[in-house]
Amino acid sequence: MRAEFAIGFVSGLRTFTAPAIISHAASHSRGTFGFEGSPLRFLASRKSANIFALLAAGEIIADKLPHTPARTAPGPLTARILSGSLCGAALSSAKRRRAFGGCVVGALGAVIGACAGYQLRKRITHSKIAKVPDLPVALIENAIALGGAYCVLRSLSAKDQQLLAP
Repeated sequence: MRAEFAIGFVSGLRTFTAPAIISHAASHSRGTFGFEGSPLRFLASRKSANIFALLAAGEIIADKLPHTPARTAPGPLTARILSGSLCGAALSSAKRRRAFGGCVVGALGAVIGACAGYQLRKRITHSKIAKVPDLPVALIENAIALGGAYCVLRSLSAKDQQLLAP
């Protein structure tokens, strides 16, 4: 369940990055990523991968705008929880485990990722000692989210990675 928690944490940082990475991997895999007969099978389509990629790109841009609400506000936090749940369930399904457990663990990871990311970014950009501009911090956070999602997929066991192999 570590992978499910970690992908949920990524969803807490960036709502659409984790589903974009998972959908891309699933749509380019030889198998169906363990989604056959599952409500999650839509993630394995190239159309879903493209939509999630566009949403992720839009979120990365919107994050830099001054009037974007905090990720811990009810709307954005709910979206992150749903994303973490979806991604946790997807990884559990890919590992041939029950999706519900991954859903719960992914949601928990999303809440913790959202709160931790918000607090860290706030403390770095509002520090009285060395105030760092928001843009570099946001760009580093983007890199952490992208790299984190990639590392989660790469950390799966060799058997699970066969499901992901293009």
